[in-house]
Amino acid sequence: MKMVGARRRQIVAMYFVTVFSYGLMALVIGVPTSIFAARRIVPFATDLLNVQVVSNAVPSSAILMQMGVGLLVPLVAALWPVLNGVSITTHKALNSLGIDSSASQQGLIERLFAQIQQALPLQRPFIISLRNTIRKKGRLALTLATLIMGTALFIAVLSIRSSVAATVDDFLRYHRYDVSIALSRPLPRRAS
Repeated sequence: MKMVGARRRQIVAMYFVTVFSYGLMALVIGVPTSIFAARRIVPFATDLLNVQVVSNAVPSSAILMQMGVGLLVPLVAALWPVLNGVSITTHKALNSLGIDSSASQQGLIERLFAQIQQALPLQRPFIISLRNTIRKKGRLALTLATLIMGTALFIAVLSIRSSVAATVDDFLRYHRYDVSIALSRPLPRRAS
């Protein structure tokens, strides 16, 4: 784009508009879907927890928070790659071969893969795919952190669900009753 006359400011603006558009599309799909799913899940959760929901209205603060996160987080995440990408000169972009061969043999992990390649009769595409995985260590760390956090969240949800079910069962077992009645106002006890 620089070669055909685009300025750095124009390229940055183009990428940020694209990222903003994707965030906006995600909000248009995600917010109504989350409201629909919540309205389906809340009755189940209220029966499980034995609570009463006063209102099914979605707080505007929750929607504003979703909008803020959905629009700002992608822009912040794109900031470093976009600014780093537009700082490359046209000459360097056109003459770059991609992987710097001198840098790929410097790290401990790269040397380990080279030794594995020499010791084991692995096919070249397999070794290339492994090396490509660790070539950008920051990207690998970010991907692993995302997978770890997603897995931890999934396990936490399952654990909380099991804990709530066990707590309700223990409560009912401790009090030894099958039905609970809540009266709207206190009533005098009648002698039977």
